[in-house]
Amino acid sequence: MAERNVDKLPQNVQALIGEIGEKQVLLRLFLLVQGTPWQVFHNLGEAGYDLLLLHPDTGERIRIEVKTRQQMYTTSRRRGTVRYFLTDGEYRACDFVVACLLDHNGFYVVPKRDLKEAHSGQRTLWRFVLMMNKDGRPHPRFEKYRDAWHTLHPDFAGRRTAEPLP
Repeated sequence: MAERNVDKLPQNVQALIGEIGEKQVLLRLFLLVQGTPWQVFHNLGEAGYDLLLLHPDTGERIRIEVKTRQQMYTTSRRRGTVRYFLTDGEYRACDFVVACLLDHNGFYVVPKRDLKEAHSGQRTLWRFVLMMNKDGRPHPRFEKYRDAWHTLHPDFAGRRTAEPLP
């Protein structure tokens, strides 16, 4: 495994990593809704979430916040964990978080009720912590979230976005 660089990532690289993850999730959701009445949109008008699944016939909305991390170049000094944080506003606005781990092409679909409350000074944050094995792979107890697109809505049971990688 490559040695980690603990210098702070430049802002433009951080933004690029976030964009890559968000676009990957957008594409997977697009594949998921094919052949259903559901539509997927990039959120441009409301605060607190990135993507929207909309059922035009029923008006159902599923709001998704995407958080992306990678481990090849990171500022994290805690080996064995990958932390995804939401602001309180993001937590209140979304229904699900998709935690994207770029190094492993991993997508973890997490209902917001499974996030844990955290505090940073006076701010309330919400977190999902992905534990890693000694070999650098996600711990098996997080498999229930990996590629769990079916948890977004019963209409997606049995549907796939793409073949998961080993």
